[in-house]
Amino acid sequence: MDEYSPKRHDIAQLKFLCETLYHDCLANLE
Repeated sequence: MDEYSPKRHDIAQLKFLCETLYHDCLANLE
């Protein structure tokens, strides 16, 4: 398993961005 391949890094970043946006949305709803 190559943890540091660019594709894996991109996916990790996308996941992080999605989670951040998700939390922002929840915070705005309250």
